[in-house]
Amino acid sequence: MCWLRKFLAVSFGPVPSLNHEPRSPFNALVYETAVWLEQLRSLNLYVIRILFILLPFAIPPMATPTVPTAIETLPLRSAEDIFAGCSSAIAIAPHPDDESLGCGGAIALLRQCSIPVRILVVSDGTGSHPQSQRYPAAELRKLRESETRLAASRLGVAADAIAFWRWPDTAVPHPGTANFLAAVDCGRRYFRRYRPSLLFVPWRYDQHRDHRASWQIVQSCLEFCPQPPRQLIYSIWGSRSGGLAALPAGEIGWRLDIRSVVATKRAAVMAHQSQTTALIEDDPNGFRLTPAMLTNLIQPWEIYLENTN
Repeated sequence: MCWLRKFLAVSFGPVPSLNHEPRSPFNALVYETAVWLEQLRSLNLYVIRILFILLPFAIPPMATPTVPTAIETLPLRSAEDIFAGCSSAIAIAPHPDDESLGCGGAIALLRQCSIPVRILVVSDGTGSHPQSQRYPAAELRKLRESETRLAASRLGVAADAIAFWRWPDTAVPHPGTANFLAAVDCGRRYFRRYRPSLLFVPWRYDQHRDHRASWQIVQSCLEFCPQPPRQLIYSIWGSRSGGLAALPAGEIGWRLDIRSVVATKRAAVMAHQSQTTALIEDDPNGFRLTPAMLTNLIQPWEIYLENTN
């Protein structure tokens, strides 16, 4: 028993003496153990109080949730303001029709100011109706390129200002794939040839993989450019219903006023009949822009994000 008494005394200090302590050694040990346990309980309560006091300082404050910015509250800017100093522009379209849906209003406004605009269509667009017997891939590609030329003419862009890269639809090269460097090399030569001061580029987080891949190709093309052009980012598939439902967190954006050319943009979009009508009827699972998507994508304004990379 002596060893237990010594251990408790070393660990918790001597037991305070009382006038009526038990006389027998066993009773004294029981008494001392009870007193030490009471001291331990008091110590634990004291430690718990200290922890409760320090706990708020140990836990980092929670980040304030970011409230999405409504599209209608974004600044509305004019073409004169946005395109001041622009000498030429190139619109990067991951698919035929993206040039009209994403930045057709801006293209029309630029052409009204006699500013040269070129359109670069990255993919062949043949993934929209893969089961069509009437329009197999080769025929569908011809149809969609013809539609693009008609849409561009309605926007004021000549046919010889359109380039078709014809990468496979849904398989535009992205980093890590075999053809990515080839696509980047092709893009660098294209940009060196035409030297645009402004680029329209799809959003890097669009839900379609070809849009994201097109953004990556453009960024790699401009990585070592001594004087890279300004990039205006548009989103077509920021949401499944078309366009952006709200300004994405961390992005800087505004609206371009296209009220004077919104009818022109609509006419350009509708030139893509394979995507907006029942022109191709033999593929029940083929893609078609719904009226709700068209409403979201054809507004009196176009939404642009500034490339802050």
